Amino acid sequence: MMPWVQTIPVGRGAMNLIRMITPLMVLLLATSGAGAQPPEAPLPHPPLAELAKEYKRFGLPLLPANAQLVRIERYRYRWATNLEKDEPRYDLAFRIPPSRPGDRAKHMAVSSAFLFPQLEELEYVEPGTAEAVAPLTAALESVGVEGGRYCLYLAVLCRDLGWVELASALYSQARAQFAADDDHVSVADELRLIAWRFWGGSLTARGTDRREALRQLKVLATEYKTLRTPEADTFFRQLELTLAPRTAKPGTVEALIDELTDYWDDPYSLLPTPAAPTSYWRLAELGFDAVPALIAHLNDDRLTRAHGLGSQFGTSHHLTVGHLCSRLLFYLSAGTISANQQWEAGGARLDPAEVRKWFAAAQKVGEERWLVMHAVPPFVGRAVAYREDRPVFVGKGLVSHEGRTEPHIVRVLGAKYPARLPAVYRTMLGISVEGGILDDFVNELVASRLPRDQKIALLEEGAASDSPDHWVPALEGLAQLDRARLRRHLKPALMRVWLRAWLGHPDPKDGSRLVRLAEAADDRGCWEALASATRAVGVGCRMDAIRHIVPCAPPDRPDPMRHERTRFLMPFLDDRTVDKDGDGTGPEVRDYAASQLAGLLGFRVQRDPFLYRPVFDAERDPISRVIFRMAARRAGARVLAEEN
Repeated sequence: MMPWVQTIPVGRGAMNLIRMITPLMVLLLATSGAGAQPPEAPLPHPPLAELAKEYKRFGLPLLPANAQLVRIERYRYRWATNLEKDEPRYDLAFRIPPSRPGDRAKHMAVSSAFLFPQLEELEYVEPGTAEAVAPLTAALESVGVEGGRYCLYLAVLCRDLGWVELASALYSQARAQFAADDDHVSVADELRLIAWRFWGGSLTARGTDRREALRQLKVLATEYKTLRTPEADTFFRQLELTLAPRTAKPGTVEALIDELTDYWDDPYSLLPTPAAPTSYWRLAELGFDAVPALIAHLNDDRLTRAHGLGSQFGTSHHLTVGHLCSRLLFYLSAGTISANQQWEAGGARLDPAEVRKWFAAAQKVGEERWLVMHAVPPFVGRAVAYREDRPVFVGKGLVSHEGRTEPHIVRVLGAKYPARLPAVYRTMLGISVEGGILDDFVNELVASRLPRDQKIALLEEGAASDSPDHWVPALEGLAQLDRARLRRHLKPALMRVWLRAWLGHPDPKDGSRLVRLAEAADDRGCWEALASATRAVGVGCRMDAIRHIVPCAPPDRPDPMRHERTRFLMPFLDDRTVDKDGDGTGPEVRDYAASQLAGLLGFRVQRDPFLYRPVFDAERDPISRVIFRMAARRAGARVLAEEN
């Protein structure tokens, strides 16, 4: 486990909370020695100007000279229901004027990130909510501060901008909070810990200079001995291997393996990641041709730009090239190679001897036959549902998608034996799904070497299915290949949702995907069909669609579908259905729809900082809710009148 953490971008979805917690736990474990030192006599505090020079020496990010100090109302992007009347009302941020006419202003803020602050962009700042303030001590009135390190970081930034009075006030707060902390190290070492986190996190960010990161980390480990652990020394050696000159001939398997050092992925994402043509997937497409080289690199300690989740919540570590080679081989073997249960997260690697044993047997079968044999999930014709970790057979024609290796195998078929794909896809269309979205290998089909017309014809077969588990991914594939065909099939599919709901059949599992399809189609008839289907389905699917109708984008960015979203939401202002939670209570659909409509139209409403959507305030009294719905309805009517 490595003594640094990943740099976490904000505002990418609800799982950002986990993204922050996980690397934090790694850092706490790695730097626990600093807080466990015997108490020492208080050290003199260096002048803030000297700390600002150190900050620059460590290469930490600075703000441009034209940055403006602003205060942002917390309830506009935080959990308003969690803010009491006596709590701080504002957060400090820096507004960076646009460099060119027509560009957006940027808002940068210091995020506490639980323990270690970092400078990051606030992507979702509504126009008019950032109040310009003079960089004086008075700017701190009603502002929340997140601890000594936060105050120190902010003080250094303000000092660099020449805002001496505000910087001094923040530095005084930092020293006061440090004095009350039994685990506090010297102020200079606090700054080194902040730099350690920054440069360690940069190693798993795309496009960063890892040579500079290595240099800075070595300097910090030299100056602050607690950071020079055996784990750090091992990591430095791995990073040096990663940065060593490459000798493989371009275009070879070895060159593709070398390129894995730039592999990046998001293990926390809730959304499926398309099989993009990266070096990882190009290696996968080589199939058996890549196996000998992959085996040779199973113990390759060079680092990638990715991290794997540990076996316990809150732990993670850097993935190496060897871990990715293990992953590719395990999937190519259809999971038949004996492996430690933690291998996929990077906790263990495949045994080369076990891989060679599998490969010798697979070669006797032949690559094409092996791939076809393992392209379809193994329980076709026998239904399987997962209860905890045990497969339970329950009937025919049903299959769980848990732990599937097949997409990698189908990717190889699409690259080397594309004529085999139609039969595989049609087999998938005959399988029902329980426990998740199967997706029918649509990403692999789109990426394959089949002729485009044949891909479209196959996806049209899927689009005609009665099961959303088949027609939803098929339409998503058509959205990538042919928008006209998407429009042709989406409206009838949504009308089938309406009819099935009327007949009492189960709802689609994910209303948000229906919204994304309507956006991709960009067609009035499809939007109207979506609204009809959403009104007919159960309240869970209905709320999911309403929740995702507001685009996840900065509010000052033009939305070409604003009128369609408004037209979609307006009928739900009369929907009294209650979305009940575990204790039988919850918001009415009409109140939630009003909240979404208000956010879409620029009202001053509470915001969810993770999903960037307005959040219904359950504390609002009935009269206030009526008034709020009326205001949202009037605003929506004005927007729709603009079309006429």
